[in-house]
Amino acid sequence: MTGSVDAASEHCCCGRVHFAGDNARVQIREYMAERAKTDMDADVAPYVYAEAEAVSESGKSVAVAYAQPENPRK
Repeated sequence: MTGSVDAASEHCCCGRVHFAGDNARVQIREYMAERAKTDMDADVAPYVYAEAEAVSESGKSVAVAYAQPENPRK
């Protein structure tokens, strides 16, 4: 939601993770750190992190952070 401090997220079954919103960078790192504590993604790790920007339907620029596993699940 535009103006929210929480980023929207998606974690695909293949291991790809996407966060979009003002705090996307911080929230994806925190989310992945929590998952790493229990080795939830050990089968696909390590992850490569990247950032980009997208334009919302309202025309506002939105921060996007994503993590791509080196060995995605099939």
